[in-house]
Amino acid sequence: MEMTPSDVISELIRESFFFLIFLLFFFSISLSYLVLLEGGFRFRLLSSLSYALLQIYISNLILSALSIKKMIPFVVINMIVALALVIYKKRLIHLSLLSHKSIYVKIIFVSVAIILAYVFMISFFFPSAGTDDIGYRLPVVFENIRTGSLFKMNQECDPRMAFPQTPYSIFEAYILISGSDRFIEFSNLVFLIISIVAVYSISRTLGGDKNLSLIASMFVPITPVFIGQLRSNYVDLAFASLLVASFAFQLEIVKNKRRDFCIPMSVYMGLLLGTKYTALIFLPGFEFSLILSHRIALGNLIAISIALPHYLINFVNLGFPIYPVPFSELGKRIYPQGENILNMYVFFQRYVRKFVAFLKYDNLELSYHKGFGIIFWCISLPAFIIFCLRRIKEKRIFLFFIFNVFAPLIYLLWSVIPTIHVQARFLMWFVILTYPFISFLKLRYPIILTFFLAQFVTNFLKMRNQDQPLIHPSPIFETIKEFPGCIMYDAFFLRYSVWFKHMWKLSTILQIISESSDEQLNIKCAYLSQDELTEGSCPFLFYGPIRRGKINNFSSCTNSVVKPNIIVVIGKYNNHIENFVLVLDETVEDPYGKVEIRKLFVRSDLYEKVKVSLDNKRDCFF
Repeated sequence: MEMTPSDVISELIRESFFFLIFLLFFFSISLSYLVLLEGGFRFRLLSSLSYALLQIYISNLILSALSIKKMIPFVVINMIVALALVIYKKRLIHLSLLSHKSIYVKIIFVSVAIILAYVFMISFFFPSAGTDDIGYRLPVVFENIRTGSLFKMNQECDPRMAFPQTPYSIFEAYILISGSDRFIEFSNLVFLIISIVAVYSISRTLGGDKNLSLIASMFVPITPVFIGQLRSNYVDLAFASLLVASFAFQLEIVKNKRRDFCIPMSVYMGLLLGTKYTALIFLPGFEFSLILSHRIALGNLIAISIALPHYLINFVNLGFPIYPVPFSELGKRIYPQGENILNMYVFFQRYVRKFVAFLKYDNLELSYHKGFGIIFWCISLPAFIIFCLRRIKEKRIFLFFIFNVFAPLIYLLWSVIPTIHVQARFLMWFVILTYPFISFLKLRYPIILTFFLAQFVTNFLKMRNQDQPLIHPSPIFETIKEFPGCIMYDAFFLRYSVWFKHMWKLSTILQIISESSDEQLNIKCAYLSQDELTEGSCPFLFYGPIRRGKINNFSSCTNSVVKPNIIVVIGKYNNHIENFVLVLDETVEDPYGKVEIRKLFVRSDLYEKVKVSLDNKRDCFF
C-alpha cells in the first residue's frame, strides 16, 4: 500500500511522541533525586542527572543478568525507585534559579527550548555521521535488546564491539520505551544537557558572572561538532559530557574543599571509565581530587564498582579486561598511533603541517568529526589560556589543570593529530571545557551575543548547503561495469531518509526488496578481507527487516544449509561478487577527509520493482 504525505507525517509525529516519552522518563528519574538532594540548585541538578544515569545503567545490568530485559520490567523497576525516593522525602522542588530577577536569566531560560529545538532540527536534517556506530556500537545495542541479555563478544566479531558500553544503556532505554530506533541517535540529548549544566557549574565555581555563565553554557549546543555528534551513536559526546561533569565536582572539591561532592564525582568517573578506555588517562586528576576530599577509599570503590562489569565481561570472554589489547598488533590497528618522537625534526615538521591543515580544515562546516567553531577559536580558547596564566600561582588550581587538562591534552594531541581530520571529536571535551572561562574576558554582552548569533546562523546556512537527499533528493540508478547484471542505486545518506516509511537505516532497503519479492529472502552477512569473501558478523544491517520478520539473518547460522540469495558485504568490493545485493560503505578520501558514500548494488531481476517502490515512497514525501 502506497504511503500518502499524511502517513509520513503521522509516522513522524508518532515517533516524536515516543521520543518525548523517553525524555520524560529520564527526567522523571532525575527529578526524584533532585527532590532528595540538598544544597545549591546547579550541583543538585548535576548530581541528580548522574544518579539517573546510574540507576538506568544498574537496572539494565540486573535485567540483562536475569535475561528479562523488556519494556515493562525496565519501566516498572525504574519508576518504583523514583516514586520511593519522592515519597521518602515528601517535599516540593524550589527552582531558585528561576526566581532570579535578572532579565538576562529569564531571557536565557526562555531561549533554552528554542535553542534545543534548533539543534534538534539542524541535527535531524544533517547527514548521518559516519559508519563506526553502525559497524560496532549499534549492533551491540540491538543484540542486547533482541536477546534481553548482555551481548557476548567473541573473536569472530568486530574487535571494537568489545569497547566499553555504559552509554548504551541510554540508547537501549530509548528502544525499550519507544519500541523503535527512529530517533535513537537523539538520545544523546541527555548528555548534551549534562554538558550545559556542567559548563555553567564550572564557570560559577571559578567566580564567573551568573549571566555570562548561562550564556557560556548555551554555546555548547551550537558547537558544530556537537551538532554532528548528536546525529550519531558515537560515544564521544557522552564521554565529553561525563568528563566535564566530573571536572565540575572535582574543581569544587579542589577550590572549596567540598567533601560531600565525592560521591557524584565518583559516579561520573565510573560512568566515564565505562564509556571509553581513554578515560584511564584522567585517573591521576581524579585521584588528586579524592586525596583532597579525604575519601580515597569511598571514591575509588564507587568508580571501580560502576566500571567493573564491562572490564570483567571482557576478561571472561576475551582473556583481557581491555580489548583489543593495547600495543598488540590488533591494538595498533584499532587505537590511534602517534608519530615517533625520536626524530624530533621530522616529528615537529609533521605536526606543524598537520596542525595548520586542521586550522584550514575547521572551516565552520558541520561535521561529526570537525567544527570547533569561531567561538572556541576567537573567545573561549584565549580566555582559557589567559585564566591559566593568571592563576599559575594558585597551587591547587594549577595542579588540577596539570592532571586533568594539560597532561591528557598533550597525550591526545600526540596520538590524535596524525589523523585529526577524523579524530578531532576526541577533543570535544577540551572544547567545551574552555567555555566556562568566557566570563573572565569581561566582554560586553553585545559582543558575546554577536558571536553567539554568528555561529547560530552559520550552522543553519551550512546545513542548508549540505548536498543530501533531505534537501536535494536525487536517487540515481545506473548500470556499472564492475558488476555485470547488477544495477547501482545511489544510497548516499539513505541511513536516515525521512521520506521512506521504515527507511530509518540502510537495512530497510532490504525490507523494500523483500516486499517486492514473492518469496521469503534469505540473507547472509559477510566481510570482504584481502579480496576474499569471508564470513563475518555485522547484524546491524538486518535489524529493521528482522523486527518485521520478513528477512532471515544467517550471519550467526554458519551451519545452515539454506543457500542465501542475498549477501550483504561490508568493505571494499571486488569483481568476484555478482548477482547479489551488495550494501557497500566506501569512503572517498581527500587531504582532509570526506564523507562516506553508501551505494547499493541490486540484482537486476529485482531492479524494476525496487526502483518503482523507492520512487513511490520518495514521491509521497515531496
